[in-house]
Amino acid sequence: MILDEETYSIDKAMQDEELYYKFNCYSKGYFDAANLVSEKLLEKYTKDISKLDTFIFPLTFLYRHSLELLLKAALFKNIMSINERIEIIKETRHDLKKLFDEIVKYNKFSDDEFKWLGDFLGNISNVDKDSDSFRYPFKITSNGSCSIFTEGKFLDINKHIEKFVFAYLILEKRVIENDNVNVDFHKYNTLFMEKGRNYRNSSAIGMKFSINDYYPYLYGYYECASIIHNSVGISVNTQT
Repeated sequence: MILDEETYSIDKAMQDEELYYKFNCYSKGYFDAANLVSEKLLEKYTKDISKLDTFIFPLTFLYRHSLELLLKAALFKNIMSINERIEIIKETRHDLKKLFDEIVKYNKFSDDEFKWLGDFLGNISNVDKDSDSFRYPFKITSNGSCSIFTEGKFLDINKHIEKFVFAYLILEKRVIENDNVNVDFHKYNTLFMEKGRNYRNSSAIGMKFSINDYYPYLYGYYECASIIHNSVGISVNTQT
């Protein structure tokens, strides 16, 4: 089937009266997948910690995209005009902080919990404004291939995951109105990619890079997909 531009245009998508509900559901799917992957990976690779250096990319993308979709769901809940929806998406694109700032216009929250969320999303945007820093293990430039993160660091994987979870739950509670959520946001600061103190619970990012190192990252994405497939009873054939 050919997907013609007229049928699948952004204008038509923005007319959907259930856009808020659909984006909310998509967001929950990414969030649940990220939680499943993080649980399995940390359980499986507590001894082979080298895997955490490559799996951090797909895992972070899943969490980050769950936040982006939830932020957009919140916007579509308040904005019903087709033209306004199109303009707001053009202006904000994938920038989590810009999306958050737009939401603040419709939800006049000013307490410490909401400020924590805004600061954390802002720190993510400083690193990954266009949502491509964790989609690919490297970037292509005029001078060849290089690591996306040029400064080496050990990222605290547990804090990394829990901050994403906190951010999602705060947004779900405050904007999507899930009153059953209780989040102790004081537990963590708002730094994104916080440095770890114990290398056995950390992911090494930006330490070195070679185009020949692509396979471990590819396997990381594949392994994450396998975890999700297997969790819903779909076997993944590993034979080539």
